[in-house]
Amino acid sequence: MGSIFLINHNKQYLLVTITIVVCVFIGSLFLAPYYFGSDQHHYHLVYSNIKNIPFFDAFDAYKAKIVTQEFGHFIIIWVTSGLGIEKNLVMALANSYLAFLVMKICQKWGASVLVSSLICVTNYYMFALYFSAERLKFAVIFFLISIYHINNLKKIFVFSLLSLTFHLQFMVLYSSFLFPKYLGSFFRNTKIILLTNKIRKKSIIEMLAIIGIIISIWIIQGQHLLLKFNYHTIVADGDSHFTNMWRAILFYCMTIFYGKNFKIVTLNYIPLIIAIFFFGGHRLNIFAYMIFLYYALAYKRGLNFGILITTIYFALKSFNFVNLFVSTGSGY
Repeated sequence: MGSIFLINHNKQYLLVTITIVVCVFIGSLFLAPYYFGSDQHHYHLVYSNIKNIPFFDAFDAYKAKIVTQEFGHFIIIWVTSGLGIEKNLVMALANSYLAFLVMKICQKWGASVLVSSLICVTNYYMFALYFSAERLKFAVIFFLISIYHINNLKKIFVFSLLSLTFHLQFMVLYSSFLFPKYLGSFFRNTKIILLTNKIRKKSIIEMLAIIGIIISIWIIQGQHLLLKFNYHTIVADGDSHFTNMWRAILFYCMTIFYGKNFKIVTLNYIPLIIAIFFFGGHRLNIFAYMIFLYYALAYKRGLNFGILITTIYFALKSFNFVNLFVSTGSGY
């Protein structure tokens, strides 16, 4: 009886997922032409300008217009524009795949098909990814693939690196998920060293690997990170550092209720709140929402007050967002 219910449940989830994917694809094609301002103005120009020009010349033109060193998004649009594929079609396909991954991850985290569907078709952050935050969208796609294969270290490593090539800020989200594990490992290794006066080879290798990754990222992207820091702290955000953090702190307070381990939840949020303090919350608040979903969706299959109130709030924001960009060409 239980196996029959599971089969029917999985079949229902699959049918709804297919419906959501098709709806997102059609909706993306219909609404995308209305979003032509803000970042999309530059993305459309670059997509047209780099068509059929040499790789490195195209990358220089891309960096001049988008002002970023992250090359993952560039490679996708250089290839697709060179193949003559219309940009809105490429993004509609990407949006559909993003919706598919969100449905799969929500199912994996124990959410009901209703809650998963509402996140895909009503959530403000999803609409921002569908129509505005283009590079972030692809970074989220590869991030979701990486955590879907959480038990496969090779796939996690590969897809995590791919995610970072689209948006380096995903280091913050990966740090949030990994911080509790490695902080605990650090304290355990420190205790062993103090008690035995011996340093394990594995500990040295792990520490050198982490230091090596940090140095490599700084060498490759250090100047870019400094530019982002200056932009977010001086130009982009007029609010105070503490004002920028209130959304993440609110999500943290809500997550505490659904998380079984207060210490781990707190450690999850520490890297994120620190990053928001320095870089602003414009792009990073979505990470706080993701951490909240990770814990809240598992509680009563997402049929709980926290998910209900955030779903209603973000649905209203989505309505305003779509209404604004249909009227003005930009959602902000």
